[in-house]
Amino acid sequence: MVRTSGFHPANRSSILRSAAKAKIKSLIELFDILPENERIIVDVLRQIIIESLPAYCKEKISYILVYSLDRFSRTGDSAIYIAGELKKVGVNIMAVTQPIDTNSHAGALQQNIQFIFSKYDNDLRRQKTIDGMREKLLRGEWIGNAPTGYEFVKGAPTQTIIINDKGELIKEAFEYRAIGMTIEQIIDRLKVRGLTVPKQTLAEIFKNPFYCGMMSHNLLNGELVKGKHPALISEELFLKANELKTTAGFKVNKANDNLPLKVFVKDA
Repeated sequence: MVRTSGFHPANRSSILRSAAKAKIKSLIELFDILPENERIIVDVLRQIIIESLPAYCKEKISYILVYSLDRFSRTGDSAIYIAGELKKVGVNIMAVTQPIDTNSHAGALQQNIQFIFSKYDNDLRRQKTIDGMREKLLRGEWIGNAPTGYEFVKGAPTQTIIINDKGELIKEAFEYRAIGMTIEQIIDRLKVRGLTVPKQTLAEIFKNPFYCGMMSHNLLNGELVKGKHPALISEELFLKANELKTTAGFKVNKANDNLPLKVFVKDA
């Protein structure tokens, strides 16, 4: 079993096959698995180990050949666990660019350290990515897919989000909600106009402050940010559609304590 990266698939396969012929005489089957989501790979391998791999390995496989150990896994402790389970049934992980004799205690330790460093490197990259995404949100730029009713302008020099035809119908949905119509009634009206929206999706739309020009995201830790995108509706209509009442100078929503905008908006 082979997992490689950094080269064209054909080149990676050639490198690994050459290594197999030169160093691993007992390798019978060779698979070229292209890069996939690391967590999925680890989960699949763990399940194979538990259910079927031991019996299969005793007969056919002596090595799992990879280009480098970080291409086998970047999960640290999970990779160490998998390597240990494989070794119990006589299967060793060998990296072409990091040759280690895992039959010795020192070699096994060195391999485990490599797995830990791979996870550390992966965690650093992940944190940098998250920090970059959060900075983008704080600048008022959205990340991910545009909400229903909006779309990105392709090819624009800077992020540009516009309201599309669906957006006009979503605006009407807010207006319907503000006058007391049920979600089911609104869904029926939208369907007649050519827009089919599941009940749960429409409920989430009504709670999303993006439509009144604000942005709420898990990476913002509860903070609301003014977006650079055009507001589809006013904050007043957003609050009214969510049945917010005026009490002692504050907007209060007894029915929905998790509505993002309500804790940031006061009466003038």
